[in-house]
Amino acid sequence: MQDFGALIVPFVMLVSGWLCTRRPTSVVRFMTSWVEQSNPTGKLNKSQELAKHVREHPDSWAQQYPLVYQQIQISGFVAYLIFVVGLFIILVSWVTG
Repeated sequence: MQDFGALIVPFVMLVSGWLCTRRPTSVVRFMTSWVEQSNPTGKLNKSQELAKHVREHPDSWAQQYPLVYQQIQISGFVAYLIFVVGLFIILVSWVTG
């Protein structure tokens, strides 16, 4: 069973890296899907503002929120790095074991 877990992690990291680097709008929509839009005070917090802006302007949200975009890109590259390291560990354990 541990062998299957070791094979699933690199695959998940590959998919996560691809989504974060190639489809950041989809990642932001997924991240903000839990944000409730109804607020009794009428004032939006930062998460609600981001969710509203992404829904209304899916093509230009990266210019309005460059730090969020940059963090998603960095997360994608870290996921790719974890994928490569995991693949290396699997190959080394296969060769030596």
